[in-house]
Amino acid sequence: MSRFVLSKGDHRVEVFDPRVDPLALGARYVHGGYIARWTWGDRCLTGRPKAEWNPYEGEGLPETFEYGLGWSAAEEGQEFLRIGAGRLRRTGRNWPQAGGQLVSPVHWALEDSASDSLRVTCKDSVRIGHDVYGYELERQVLVHPDGVESRTRLCIACPWSHPVFWFAHPFFRHADGSGTRIQVPPGACCSEGLARGADGRVGTEMSGGFGTVTGLWGDRNAIAVNLDARQGGGQVWIELSRPLDKLVVFSTPLVFSVEPYLARAWHDKEEAEWSLRYRVVSPTSAGC
Repeated sequence: MSRFVLSKGDHRVEVFDPRVDPLALGARYVHGGYIARWTWGDRCLTGRPKAEWNPYEGEGLPETFEYGLGWSAAEEGQEFLRIGAGRLRRTGRNWPQAGGQLVSPVHWALEDSASDSLRVTCKDSVRIGHDVYGYELERQVLVHPDGVESRTRLCIACPWSHPVFWFAHPFFRHADGSGTRIQVPPGACCSEGLARGADGRVGTEMSGGFGTVTGLWGDRNAIAVNLDARQGGGQVWIELSRPLDKLVVFSTPLVFSVEPYLARAWHDKEEAEWSLRYRVVSPTSAGC
């Protein structure tokens, strides 16, 4: 797929161009500003859950709005919106977490671009019964001397309060499921599937795993990710500009992901902005 290439200093970021073949990006992740690859020096920091490309599983540093806009009001066969991806058709009573099949992808416009940044926008709406559900979304990617930043601005149109669940799903490369760990506060609660070491760091098993870290509601501290020493080690801090709801931890033998969640009810015409920054704070050099 076609990509924008942004860089500053030792950091190089490849961003999918959603205008070329939007159906190839699937129905799960936000197409605009989707960071496909982050390289620092001669070291690739990101990867994908499996060796082959799968749009649902993704790769790099994607973000998603998990709950469909208008899904709960749509009847069987009616369209609803996956924010930043496009229109889907309701085919059952349960929300299709996998995203389902895109009926039509949303159109993205390139507003600004430079060697180290880009800004894209999209908007869409759908009528369900007598009500209109819609949104306007702006995404920016900026490369800094110490890493990369993603910025989001969202405005919702809906007939009443509507739940919005956003999360980032960064995939950090490692040698196996035991290679990467995150640091969480002592009072945090870890679900089954996660293991907390003597140093307080949390991770999964060698073959991979999945779990949730709760007790973080309202937390504003950076998430410290200790990268696999066999891949070069070091640490990346994930800084979210808004208070956390929870963290989901996921890994496979190829990648590790820590997913910061924002969850809230949005009102008609409400607009909000937030940013997510990845900073290398303990750099070491290693080849891909």
